[in-house]
Amino acid sequence: MKSAVQVMQGASKAVGVVVLGLLMAGCGSRNATISDMMPTGLVSGKFGCWVTLEFKQIPEGIDARDVKVTFSSPCMPAPQSFDWAFIASHALVKKASGVGRERATKVSPNADPVLNYPIDLSFPLEAKDAVQDISASDFILDVELDWGGQKQDTDYASIRHLYSRQP
Repeated sequence: MKSAVQVMQGASKAVGVVVLGLLMAGCGSRNATISDMMPTGLVSGKFGCWVTLEFKQIPEGIDARDVKVTFSSPCMPAPQSFDWAFIASHALVKKASGVGRERATKVSPNADPVLNYPIDLSFPLEAKDAVQDISASDFILDVELDWGGQKQDTDYASIRHLYSRQP
């Protein structure tokens, strides 16, 4: 006979497997993804954020160039969005050999996104000069990738390290 603890542990494992399966199924349905988000230096009210985008499959019935990346944060005066023309014009790829990045020559503002071809971008963002240090959430930078008007992926990172504490 199983104890109540053993029954609960078994039920907990079963719920975990179901939740993991649902998460994996949801992840598999995205047509485009964001990865490797890395905010960089704050200088004169501006900072940058490196992001890797990968387009996996063009959703049916959309203009494939209807791509929008939007950043938002309490540290920004307003959300900032970037369209396919900006993305394609600034797309970089990791060098085939050596270190660093080079222009993504396969990517063009006049063509659809290249599928299964990760591109890196440094997005220029506006920042507030000072932010009230109320909580850690004051320093979160969110990014959302939309394709064909549908949200594909989101990510976030702390930008607390960009701001120094004021007495």
